[in-house]
Amino acid sequence: MPEIDVLIVGAGPTGLTLAIELASRRVDFRIVESREEVSDKSRALVVQPRTQELLYRYGDVQELISRARQPTGIATWINQKPLLDITFGSSDELAREYGTDFPRPLLASQAETEHFLSKRLEEVSKALPERGTTAQSITQDETGVSVTLKRGSKVENFRCKYVVGADGSNSTVREAGTNFQFKGAEYPQEFLLCDCRVKWKQSQEGKAMFILGQGSLIVIPLDDDVIRLAGSSWLGKTERDPTLQDFQDQLDKMAPGQGELSDPIWLSKFHLSNRGVNSYQDGRLFLAGDSAHVHSPAGGQGMNTGIQDSINLGWKLAEVLNCRRDPKFLDTYNNERSPVGKTVLARTDRIFTVMTSQNFVATFLRNYLGPIVQPLIFKDSDRWKMAYRFSSQLHIRYRKSDIVATGSNFNGPVRGGDRAPNGTLIGPDGQGKLHDLFRSLDYQLLLFTGLGENFASEKELNAAASGCGPIGVHIISSQEDVGYFDQGGSLHKLYGFDNPGYVYVRPDAYTEHIGLLDRIDELEAWMAKNRQVYA
Repeated sequence: MPEIDVLIVGAGPTGLTLAIELASRRVDFRIVESREEVSDKSRALVVQPRTQELLYRYGDVQELISRARQPTGIATWINQKPLLDITFGSSDELAREYGTDFPRPLLASQAETEHFLSKRLEEVSKALPERGTTAQSITQDETGVSVTLKRGSKVENFRCKYVVGADGSNSTVREAGTNFQFKGAEYPQEFLLCDCRVKWKQSQEGKAMFILGQGSLIVIPLDDDVIRLAGSSWLGKTERDPTLQDFQDQLDKMAPGQGELSDPIWLSKFHLSNRGVNSYQDGRLFLAGDSAHVHSPAGGQGMNTGIQDSINLGWKLAEVLNCRRDPKFLDTYNNERSPVGKTVLARTDRIFTVMTSQNFVATFLRNYLGPIVQPLIFKDSDRWKMAYRFSSQLHIRYRKSDIVATGSNFNGPVRGGDRAPNGTLIGPDGQGKLHDLFRSLDYQLLLFTGLGENFASEKELNAAASGCGPIGVHIISSQEDVGYFDQGGSLHKLYGFDNPGYVYVRPDAYTEHIGLLDRIDELEAWMAKNRQVYA
């Protein structure tokens, strides 16, 4: 019977990302998708800053950025009156503070994101999605997984070592597991959606709008004159599908005379849920994306969380399949990603309930306290930053993970398990970015020279790192003509290295171990213990 390493079920953004991660590490896989065609519907819209950073490892993301747009601000209406109209300022401060080249979210249809990922997959693999193919049977045992696939009248049986379910809320893989529990509930209200063209009375200049009153309506700019409107149903009990006129009537009711809708592209009604699995792993079966967590679209978290599930899982599967780690290493996927999923479920539920609930308390808070509280919140920079850290996903970290650590006597802002911030470097080929060094999708060791009188020479750095094995080593120098020049020492300051130090970066661009150079022996011991120095 034929055998492969990994079967991926589902070829949306989550499945495609996992395929890229595996293909880039020469893991033998197949990816199947029940849909015959790629959907042209916009569906998920937001590509958050952290996701943009991680996609940058695959190549130039300008192609995706050029097909997307960035929101220019936020406008809110309450009780038929405009309340706030905020235009976002320069992104430079955010970029510096968080060490990112992508400080703003992108508004791009899911079709565009899938197109970008599909092209990247074609560049690294001949194993492309097998469309119109379903997993009819998935049965695991101690040595592998037996799978039956069906395409039309053709049935195929084969074995694989692992199966990953990226097949959405009705996951076949989740149903095949004996220990998966999908806990949560469906929201009681029905929701309506419309993508269409609009002619505004006053230009909104790409701003997102939150319109509250007797109900709620969210307006998201998709293109120059194309928007998405979505909200809890105002139609009462009816079996009919929504029409463009329904949305026009609701817009006129909640923001009178502000916009004229035309040319509907997509009209839909649906129910939303807030559910999550008890574990992302059951033996040789793994779940990622909507198969593991489904929630409201509040904050634009869903697709991004799924993509980052796959990035976390992909390199770990490769480590095990390439005999670099014990299979128990795969337990860290659930240990790291499950808390992230739980946080997203809880926060999106709170936001969504306040925004859409039709009970008396929520309506009162939204419509009568909102006009008082909203201006205070938007003027509070600390609250803004807290909201940004969550929505951007730049603050996701794994500090409590068993496979990260921070060296003794190091008290810098970046700790083991944190995202590795980005910054500008000047190298042999001119100006570039620190994250350019992560495009090999492998481990990287960054050696920081330190600042001023604390400067360590290239010879001292290389000698210190000599026991760290055959990995990519890069010197980040505060002086010219040595390694990569950190002009002005901005990266040294971002990581907290006045004195010489090191950062051991995982393949998913998170910090595995960080510390001062005079304690690099702790890194050597860590690497030996975790079998990361190979013959």
